[in-house]
Amino acid sequence: MDAIVGEASGAVKAAGILGISCPQPASSFETYLSDQISFQRRWQIISVSIYTLSTLATIISTSAATMYAAQNKSEIAARLAALATVLVGVEKSFLFREKWRFHATCRAKLIRILLNLKYGGISDAEAASRFEDVYEGYASQLPVERTGESDAPNNGLNASQ
Repeated sequence: MDAIVGEASGAVKAAGILGISCPQPASSFETYLSDQISFQRRWQIISVSIYTLSTLATIISTSAATMYAAQNKSEIAARLAALATVLVGVEKSFLFREKWRFHATCRAKLIRILLNLKYGGISDAEAASRFEDVYEGYASQLPVERTGESDAPNNGLNASQ
């Protein structure tokens, strides 16, 4: 557990050097775990909000483009169709839906660790080990757009955890 807090302190210092704001690690492992659960929840909300807004904007844009095209207002229809195309491209590139699922799954795993720790299901050492397992896969499983044939498939979820 001390290793995690020590590594987190180093990460906080490195983040500060890079100009990234990062909260100081909590004084206890349970508090730190709760902070990480809040972090995952925040990104879960951000991801689903952007996904929902971009989807609604796409639907509205395509519907309006169709209506304007039917009224022979081709310039407005073309602009709305272009906007819809950009919105679809942005959503597909940034994978907001997949990131929402990823953060929801990660948060659920962290909550399970916290509950097991609080109610005596596991020791501090076991909780720290499970926490490390979740965060070892964090960077490698975070959904990103595939850029080439050599990229491994990545849906943001690891069935083995």
